[in-house]
Amino acid sequence: IYPESVYQQGTGYMTFGDLQPWGVYAKPAFWVAYSNKDGDTQWQKVYSKSTSGDVLEQAIPTKDGGYIMLGTAHTSVTTSDVLLIKIKADGSEEWTKTFDRSAVDQGISIAQGSDNSYVVGGTSGIGDFWLFKVASNGKIILWNQTFNNTDTENVSFVTTDTDGNYLAVGEMVTAQKNWLVKINASNGTKIWDTTLEGPKVAAGNTTPEPFTIPATVRSRSGGGYVVGGTMARVARAGIVTLDASRNVLWDMSFTKSNFKDVQERADGEYVLSGNRADSNGDLRATIYVTGRRIQINTNTAITIPAITGPKTYTNVVANSNNPDSPSFNYYTNT
Repeated sequence: IYPESVYQQGTGYMTFGDLQPWGVYAKPAFWVAYSNKDGDTQWQKVYSKSTSGDVLEQAIPTKDGGYIMLGTAHTSVTTSDVLLIKIKADGSEEWTKTFDRSAVDQGISIAQGSDNSYVVGGTSGIGDFWLFKVASNGKIILWNQTFNNTDTENVSFVTTDTDGNYLAVGEMVTAQKNWLVKINASNGTKIWDTTLEGPKVAAGNTTPEPFTIPATVRSRSGGGYVVGGTMARVARAGIVTLDASRNVLWDMSFTKSNFKDVQERADGEYVLSGNRADSNGDLRATIYVTGRRIQINTNTAITIPAITGPKTYTNVVANSNNPDSPSFNYYTNT
């Protein structure tokens, strides 16, 4: 089982993941388990819908107290559809829906809108961002749009902005940049878009390194956005912060790390989650709080000093002789 996400449910926890072929299960499937506050499993369920297996990409809580799971239904060895499964908090299935646009379709990310509908981001074998909006019962497609920026674009994450419209982020493969698009929730038209070049990953380095696996975009308190991802070519995780006009404010990256998500705390700092290779090369679950790192499942907690950016453009590396040090860049738009 490969866990994808976990959410608090009452006094316990709901865990979602991919069940890989094992035992009586001859093909991949969606997997959900509920555990009590002590971590003891109370029940688990498997959802299998297609002939060649189903792969879960994302599960989110819904406004009615249930959950919706998004992934890919492999209808044959060479074909696939987008798969949505809506469940209640007890794991019982409410509805299932597949969406077929081309021979090879994949569901990548999902968000719920203010009207209880869902926006789905995926790929459809055409090298564009593909987003569509479906009604809360999954039966009606409200709009269906693709977005292109003269490149091969792969969408990786969708979410709602503070004004109720949608944000989508992904990779521009040939240009080796990242693309952030804001989309009108009512009709699916593009409001604006911007390209990102990623963090600069070494002191004095003026060449940005794009997120080859951009994972998340979030709205920032006070306006603007934070985009996070993994720079696979240099084995680093990082974030880039933007103001409301999409100018880069600052970026930060961490060595030997893979990125999962970022959230802004009430005090304005950012919490990044992911994993990191330890001295033995083993991956450990890791949490970064802006400039400080807490590594899970290790005897020694490693602390990185807090970093303060100067008021002019520069690159600062804390403890530059320490391989655990993050790279920090502060930008001013003058």
